[in-house]
Formats: sequence, structure tokens, C-alpha cells
Amino acid sequence: MQRYTYSELDSEGREIRLMTLLPRADLEEIHVTLRNVTLDPTSPPSYEALSYTWGSTQDTVPICISTVIGDESALAESKDRSEKHNEISNQQFVPTYNVLEVTRNLAVALEHLRYDREPRVLWIDAICINQQDMQERSAQVQRMGDIYQSARQTTVWLGPEEDDSCLAIETLDDLASRITVDWSTLTRLAIGENENDVALTDLDKDIPFDQQQLTSVIRLLERPWFERLWIRQEVQLAKSAVVVCGFKFLHWDRFRSVCFRLALGGYLEELLVEKIYGSCLYDSREEQSSYDSLFYNLWMTKRCKCSDQRDRIYALTNISSLPRIHSPEEQQIFKPDYGKDVCSVFQEFVLREIEWSRMLHTLLFCDLEEALPNAPSRVPNLPASIPHYNMTNLGAAGLTVTQAIHQGNGILEVSGAFISTIGDVIPVNSPEAGWLNSSYGDKCKEMRRLALLILPNTESNMYPSGVSLLEAFCRTIYCNSFAELSHPMTPGDTLFQDAFDELSIILNESGDNSTRSDVKTYLTDQMLRSRNFFTTSEGYIGLAPSAARSGDQVSVLLGCRAPIVLRPRSDSYFVVVGQCYIHGFGDGEALLGPLPAGWSRVDRGRKGNSYMDHATGILRLTDPRLGDLPHGWRMFSYSSDDHPPRFVNMFTRQSTYEDPRQTPEALRARGVDLRTILLK
Repeated sequence: MQRYTYSELDSEGREIRLMTLLPRADLEEIHVTLRNVTLDPTSPPSYEALSYTWGSTQDTVPICISTVIGDESALAESKDRSEKHNEISNQQFVPTYNVLEVTRNLAVALEHLRYDREPRVLWIDAICINQQDMQERSAQVQRMGDIYQSARQTTVWLGPEEDDSCLAIETLDDLASRITVDWSTLTRLAIGENENDVALTDLDKDIPFDQQQLTSVIRLLERPWFERLWIRQEVQLAKSAVVVCGFKFLHWDRFRSVCFRLALGGYLEELLVEKIYGSCLYDSREEQSSYDSLFYNLWMTKRCKCSDQRDRIYALTNISSLPRIHSPEEQQIFKPDYGKDVCSVFQEFVLREIEWSRMLHTLLFCDLEEALPNAPSRVPNLPASIPHYNMTNLGAAGLTVTQAIHQGNGILEVSGAFISTIGDVIPVNSPEAGWLNSSYGDKCKEMRRLALLILPNTESNMYPSGVSLLEAFCRTIYCNSFAELSHPMTPGDTLFQDAFDELSIILNESGDNSTRSDVKTYLTDQMLRSRNFFTTSEGYIGLAPSAARSGDQVSVLLGCRAPIVLRPRSDSYFVVVGQCYIHGFGDGEALLGPLPAGWSRVDRGRKGNSYMDHATGILRLTDPRLGDLPHGWRMFSYSSDDHPPRFVNMFTRQSTYEDPRQTPEALRARGVDLRTILLK
């Protein structure tokens, strides 16, 4: 019995392979056929794409690849299933066949997915790509966006029936028949007018699950498929998708809506919510900003798994885009090349991302404690170095872009301003069981210990920015990510006053039994994991990576949303320690000075920043610290446009996201001490 030998694909002819899974009738073993076809997205052949978990490559099962006499291509593309069965019944199998080893997980999926009397045409990466041919693998991975977009349906295989999975699918299907989600507004809607159905949209009311139903659903969502990195593009690009578990199925749109309701309703543990949000709820086509979608995709998939670390980048390229000011031929953001090692792929990704976006967002994923071996400190070690918390709401560098220059030998030249030097570092001592598994009371005790160490370290009760020390401490714990500083406010996000009141109760040793779950989560989990507090001689306080130490410098770099901790070296270069929060420098103060009294910056997500005049309650796009635009420049922003405002020079037609009032030359004219900084 010979091993199967792949025929070559015509890459210039845009060929892929399709697999026909032959029917169960008269074939006890799994039999498939493979054929090369041209994939033209404008008129694709009819096939399904499979999304599944590979499983262990050490546990494999042989399947048979048979040769069919006759026009198997016409057979596979036939729309009439009865015609397919009649035709395949008249074919003859050549007595000899080849064998291909597949993982046991895939073999189980094929056994469940094959029909009794009809062939089924599928695209499955482990079979349709020659995994031993690195050149073919690179070329086919580059085409996977087209492959999943062109499939008539994507079939999500969660695994065989077990752990009451039938009950789980039935429970989810019943709930999905009663509620749905408007994803453009994240609004939960009742499908009917029944009073009980309407009540299901109310987060304050319980879903009528019994314990067995809830347990079965949680076990279903804990399956390995939800941890896979590649599933993001597999389901996001699908025309239609269906979730299959055993012999039960549920349409993807219904499945996703129900998961959203469960996640918001507090029925799932935090880590499980993060996992299914990355796989089910988050769709980059709905939420991404075109100028940094790859950055957000990396953030959203930080908990996902892949067997090849190069796929941290490659798995996201087909669902990430470049700024629309780039030409169409540049839209392939990163071409897969499995001939390069992980370090080379990550370094090239950083340089290309900076070149295309003109931003330094990749620095937000750097952490010296999790540094990539043999790579510059400015290159993140994905996903280990991606922080637990999200500081993308900050606007430390205003509407600036980077003019970074790669000098070679791992050196990147950037521009920025130094804020302060770290003085004391106050470690956050995780309770013995760890933050996630410790009691709220233990976390409150640690919060009180930190407050005693941090708050007395200044000479007065006032913070340098003019607020109270306690307010600065509270805003630092949250990295100032409060609901009122976003527009529109996200339902469920915490208001500053609620957090401040809760923190005051905790510090007064009376909050250990608090029931405010939203405040608990942020005060004790989100921001403090893997972080340390620090103070400066000027009286500032902040949160920095655990690798930060006394003498490190806090900087604001042009094109980077959050302040970055840098460590000076004896040779004039700087090592990237990681992103930080230092209260009083999250809204562009290092470059433009403090906002006028009565004003605050409001994060509009994909649309960039606005500024709230609290005296009038009016939001405006223009920063009140800036004057008129230079002669010939205009700003364009549209209410229907999910992008930050663009600045256009009416004489040269130059279009940019950089505010011409915040160029390096303009900032220096304002008196900003911009430095040239060499990162290594």
C-alpha cells in the first residue's frame, strides 16, 4: 500500500485542490479523491470549507485516496445529488489505492461528515495542501482568504457527541429562536413579541436554564476549537457557516448571537469569555479601523493557539487591511513564507507594519520580561508579550505619526519626548492562588497594602495634574478607561464615580464583600496582572510592566498611543521595556500641554478622538489646545465613516491621518523637546 503522492499545483493558474468524500454505502473505510481546480472567486466551483481542530500529529489514521475512472470533476460539481449518486454508482474504483495519514480528530470528522449515498466536496487544509512542501504551503496559505470566501458554506466541526453536547446544541438553538443581535449597535433584540422572549434581552433577568443545560453549554464552549487562531478568518470570511457537533448542527449566526448574550449575562468565567469573544463575537469586518486592524486582530487573538508561531501573523493577514490611502496592490499586508524562521517573520512584520501604518502600535505588544530570543527589544514575542489589558483608548501622542527609520543591525530610529524617570517601583504581590483564583477579600487586602505604599509617597494630598491623589490612584488602576470617556458609552462599562466609590470602600476596609461585579473585575483583575506601580520624583504615579526598574525612562513616542518605558544603555541606545500608564499623560499632555479646564478627551473607537466641552455638553473633533489648520489644509470627517478624520492639503492633494499642526516641526515650534531615540 503506497503513500499518496501529490500532483503539483499550477500556482500561476490559481489552482487549489478539492477533496471529494465518497459516500458510506459499500465503503467501510474512508475513501476520498483529490483533484486540482482553478479557483476563480468570480465563478468558484461548489464546495464546503472545513474549520476544525487538527489534533495531535502523533496520533494519525490512514485514509484511502482512490482513483475514479471517468469525469470525476463533472461529478463533484454536479448540483443534483441524486444524479451524483447514480453517476458514482456507475464508476469503478481502481483496485490499487494510495494512503494518506491524517490526524485522528480529522478522521472522526470525516466519518461524521460523509453522507450515506452521496459524495461531498470539501476543502480541508490538512488534505488539500501538501504540508511537506513549504513553497506550496506558503502559496496556499496566501490564498486561504479566497478559499474560505469562495466556499458555498464553511462547516465548523466541534467534535463528536460527548458531555451532553446534544443537550447543549438544543439549548442554544432554543434560545437563538427567541433572541438575536444587531451587531452594528451590539443591541440584543427579541425575535417575537412574547413577553418572555423580550425579557431574555434584559441582562438583569436570568435565562431560564437549569444546571444541566448550563453545564452542557459551558463544556461545549470549552472545546479546543474555540482556542484555534485560524478560526477567525475561517468563519469571518464565510458566506455561510454551520456549527456541527456529532450529528447535531446550528447555524453560525444563531450560535454567535446566543454566545453574546451568555457572555454579557455573567454565565461564563472571564477566561472563557475572552476565548469565545476572540472566536465568535469579535468580527474584524465589523469592528476594525482600517488603519490598524492587524494590530487589533493581534490583540483580540492573544489567547488563541497555533502550532506554528509564524501563523500569529499569517493567520490574520486575510482579515486585516491597510490604510485606504494605500494603493490596491499594497493591500496584501504580509505574504506567508514558511521558509523563514519565527524571529525573521516577526521582525519583518514589525518593519512592514510601521512602514504601512506609520504608527508604532507594535511597541504596545513588547514586554522585556517576555522578550523574543535573539531579536531586538522593539520586536514583540507574540503572543507571550501581549499584555492582559488594553491601553488603545489612550491618546498620549495625539494625532501624530512616526517617521521611524530602520538603520539596520536591529536599530530603529524614532522621535519622542521623555516625561520622567521611574523612581520607586512597588510590586503588585499576587495572592498565593493567583489573581484569577483568589478571593475578592484577598485582593482587597493587597489593594490596601499598595495604597499605603503609594499614596504617602508624596508631600501633599494633591496630584501634580491638580486632582486628588486618591482620584489619580483610581484612574491609574483603570488606566482611565471609564465609560464616560468613550462615545458612545459601551453598555456595562464602569463609570469613574462608581469605581471611585468602590475603591474608597475597599481602602476603608469595608468592601471585602462587595457585590459590584463590574468594579471588582477591573479593580482587582484586569489592570494589575503582571504589572507594578511606580512613582517619580515629580510625584507622578503609574503602572508599568513587571520588568520596569528604578532609572528607566518614561517616553511618549510620535505615533504611539501609550507611553513607553525605555531603559538607557551605555552605548546611547534604548531597550524597550514595555507600555505603561502614567496619570496625567494619556491625552497628549507631553506634546500639547494639559487640556483647558472643563475639557476632556473622548475616545470614539474607530473614529478617533473627540473633545468634550463639559460646560456646553458639545463634542468637537478639534483639540482645543490647537489653533487653526495651516493654510491650504482641510480636515474631512463624515458621520457615516468609521475612520478617524483625514487631513488633505488642497494644493498638493496629500492625504494623511497626521494632523499638520502636530508634525515634528510644528511640535518643536511649540517648544516641545523632541529627541531622536535609537531603539535596539
